[in-house]
Amino acid sequence: MAQSTIPWTQASLIANPVVGHPSLYDGLYRMDQFFAKLPFVAIRGRSLKVPHVLIQDNVAAFNTYNSIGDRFVRAMDPTGNPGTDLTAANDTKIQEAYQLNPTTPWEFHLKRFTGDVIINSAVLRNASSDNPQAQHQIAMKLLALRYQYCDTLFNGPNPAANPDQTRDFRGIDNMFTGTAPTLAATQSRAGTLGAGSIPNIETDLAALVHMVQGANGRCDFIVMNPIMYAVLLRNLSINGAILPSEWDPVLKARIPLYHGVPVYRSRFVTIGSTEPVPPTATISTNVFAGVFGFGEGCFGMYQEDEGENGVTVEHLGPMPTTDAHQYRVSWMAGFGFCGLNSLARLTYTTAAFPVPISV
Repeated sequence: MAQSTIPWTQASLIANPVVGHPSLYDGLYRMDQFFAKLPFVAIRGRSLKVPHVLIQDNVAAFNTYNSIGDRFVRAMDPTGNPGTDLTAANDTKIQEAYQLNPTTPWEFHLKRFTGDVIINSAVLRNASSDNPQAQHQIAMKLLALRYQYCDTLFNGPNPAANPDQTRDFRGIDNMFTGTAPTLAATQSRAGTLGAGSIPNIETDLAALVHMVQGANGRCDFIVMNPIMYAVLLRNLSINGAILPSEWDPVLKARIPLYHGVPVYRSRFVTIGSTEPVPPTATISTNVFAGVFGFGEGCFGMYQEDEGENGVTVEHLGPMPTTDAHQYRVSWMAGFGFCGLNSLARLTYTTAAFPVPISV
């Protein structure tokens, strides 16, 4: 049977306005302010290769790779040492003036997130236009795809289910370790603990933001678990300080600012404990900061030539063994970055709380 496609907009907001309030569907609605702010780019194929070079302006290394030196007067041989005049006999081996050391492009892969919706035929036949059950079920599955993407975005895929880690959607946390592309080791640091082993997050954030070096020293975001945000507010209040905030028209909420940098909350940044955090619990979590945007910072990706924004909703037809219809929802998506200083991470381990904290 030929497959038909339902447009994403028809299956979500247009056909089902309440999908904008997913808590009506999800009794454990997971707050995530980061996804709506992450810019996405459409790519062709299953992966994106980002070429890059490292340009250093080091006066002490006058004639070495990546420094300007006197490169426009003297050439360099293939080993990076000063060469002879450009008109020398061995000019076939002399590198072009200011040619940079070639590097292997970073490669970021897409991952297919898939879920099926099976609806009884009697429900389809009897549902009214005011209560389109197929569209409601598909809208919930789309929300589940987003949840799975956000979980993978911060934490990476399950290694047991995804043995080929070099060609997978790795997630932000995994980009600080493992195979290339890997962020510089200096982009991750351990958070400090104060009295009662409570994270000193209000002071650690200064070091975190400093590690992000976008254009003009820009840092576009800080993102943390809501529990850590509660700790931040607690620590600030002890010192009589508060965070200023500004209205975000995308999130339709006031977003706190840490020295001008928006602080977003996401429950997909794991906390390593049940919520609310028991008085005797210890937690392990990360706080991330970075720059948004392709060409400079971090960005999401989806496949250009598949569905709408990489999302497809297919009607696979009636089930062979039961009186029901099957729909398949899938999304080809991933994550990438440009620039070794475009992301930074704070890590907290065995942090404790003297009282339960919940948000």
